[in-house]
Amino acid sequence: MQLLSTFIGRCSFEYDTAENGLEAVQAFDGAGKAHDIIIMDINMPIMDGMEATREIRKLEQGRPRRRRAMIIALTGLGSATSQKDAFDSGVDMFLTKPVRLKDLRKILDDWDPVKL
Repeated sequence: MQLLSTFIGRCSFEYDTAENGLEAVQAFDGAGKAHDIIIMDINMPIMDGMEATREIRKLEQGRPRRRRAMIIALTGLGSATSQKDAFDSGVDMFLTKPVRLKDLRKILDDWDPVKL
């Protein structure tokens, strides 16, 4: 998380962090602003990233005026089953660690909210 926070900050993007999936859901729900992109670690304590993603998608359904956030899953598990579970949970993109920051920067630069 420290590496990603430093990287995102250097890219001049605003960001929030959460130590676990429950904090991620609470930060999303309590934010006065929309979160455009969420980088979600799949393996987190208290509530894993897939459960947190499902909860965020439920919250989004109650907010029809806001656009849907792009959720990028990060995991050390690259199996087809893990990917399917992530996409079934509502994840938009699946990246296996270690993530190349150059590749992540391209994703962030190319992001277009109209495509979602």
